Amino acid sequence: MSGPAAPLPAARAARASAALARLAAAAREDRAILAFLAVLLLGLILLADRSSYWYDELLSVDVYGLRHATPYRMVLDLANNSVHPPLYQLVLYAWMTVFGESEAATRALSSVYAVLAALFLYGIVKAPWGRAIAFASAAGFAVMGATVLYALEARSYAQTMLLVTVSSWLLLRLLAQRADPAVPVRRGRLQLAALIAVNTALMLTHYYNVFWLIAQAAFLLVHLAVARPRPSRRAGLGVLLLVGGVPQLLFAASWGAVLLRQYLDLEERFGTEGAAEQGPVELLTGLIGRNLAAPTAVLVALGAGVLAMLVASLGRLVRARGAASERAAWGYLYLVVWLVVPLVVVYAVFSLAGVERYHPRYFLFAVPPLAPLVVIAVVAGLQRGWRWLRRQPSAAAPLAPAVAGLLIAALALPGGLAAAGDRKQDWRGVAQELVDIVHGDPVHRYVVVEASFGGPSRIDFYLERLSDDVRSELRPQRREEAAGDYSALLAELPEPGSGERVALVLVHHTAADFPRLIELLDERYSRILTGLDGKGEGLVVYAAEPAPGGRTG
Repeated sequence: MSGPAAPLPAARAARASAALARLAAAAREDRAILAFLAVLLLGLILLADRSSYWYDELLSVDVYGLRHATPYRMVLDLANNSVHPPLYQLVLYAWMTVFGESEAATRALSSVYAVLAALFLYGIVKAPWGRAIAFASAAGFAVMGATVLYALEARSYAQTMLLVTVSSWLLLRLLAQRADPAVPVRRGRLQLAALIAVNTALMLTHYYNVFWLIAQAAFLLVHLAVARPRPSRRAGLGVLLLVGGVPQLLFAASWGAVLLRQYLDLEERFGTEGAAEQGPVELLTGLIGRNLAAPTAVLVALGAGVLAMLVASLGRLVRARGAASERAAWGYLYLVVWLVVPLVVVYAVFSLAGVERYHPRYFLFAVPPLAPLVVIAVVAGLQRGWRWLRRQPSAAAPLAPAVAGLLIAALALPGGLAAAGDRKQDWRGVAQELVDIVHGDPVHRYVVVEASFGGPSRIDFYLERLSDDVRSELRPQRREEAAGDYSALLAELPEPGSGERVALVLVHHTAADFPRLIELLDERYSRILTGLDGKGEGLVVYAAEPAPGGRTG
């Protein structure tokens, strides 16, 4: 009875062996990009702890991370107090359980995300355009300012860039294999399920990713309606609903109530009348300008090249010039949709909803296609020029991908290098300075006053790691500053003449944000140290002695 069962394990072992052989062969063929990304990842990890966490990172790591004994409690706190869905926080929580909470450890997660995003972008470009163009595209994206900046930040934005590239890779593979009878039906179903899962993960990473998913669904609708062979209406509608609808339903069921509450809050805080403040053109030019360092004339020329390549791709689709040509044409059209259409959707939704909120990091889903759009258009332009010079319609310009790669590197690297040296806020440095001051003056008692929005201390994350006794005690809030009412704080502050010291911590909030508080302390005490940087962040230390000519009460 045991005889017939033997072939099944043997068949599975054979399939596994064949899969490993294919993977090894692919690694050999793609060793250039793998080596490049490995070096990049190492460099990012080495840079990760050069700067302190900034305010939002402390939210991720400490406030919604280490302060909670279980992931469940963390998610509850996030639902009650944050605008962000929980997926990144859950992944980060698990990551910190294994690797710790240091800057190098937590930012390594984002670095891995960014490098994997570049690898999947390479996979997207390689199939229609080849390894050389794919390498230039992926490497250009990997060194862009936005990629490097958010690869070195313990926030959810690198996760967004990875998920949009994985989703795009899955969708384009699925569409390319749809007409191939040699592809097993089971494989297509697995890829469809993976695509739904990734798109659901996108919704659970950041609310604004819905704009990108709407654009992807629009592309899918056009492809199913136009591409050959066309699926039946029922099958096409089913795929569209699964890819575009199921993630939204799963998100609504799991996090919809939180989103509704946040929308009602944002409606009051960020409401607008009429059209949204920034249109698609402003959003697009801002995104390009932050990632490609070039004179306006160069950017206009590149834009013209991208437009020419788009027109050529649409022409190929109209003429139906073969499967390979159509795949490249659909791929380029998808890249254009990926970059442009989500920004159009943003403008339309903001205008209709009467609520808008902008920050470059909210639109990172549109960054990955920028490099391949430029590289492919430049290569196409060089190929046309070479053929014209050689008077040979089929002549290939062998150095075109290398030239395009050097161009995208020259455009992208300045932003990447600037991002690598970016330092937003120095909580760690201010905490170390404070500890050194307090420990260097054992005679006096220090009261640490931390300017804040309210809630838990942020500076204590570092103080707890640097000292056993120095902690933030008082946390005046922005609303007290706005009202000019510090009566509650005055009741807690040391009396003038007590001989104590008061250390005011200003990080994230600047001296310009709390002028009334500083005026109050200047009038009440004698200032003995001003350690503020050019932005107005740092420490101000007072002696609890009457200020010369000041009030004492």
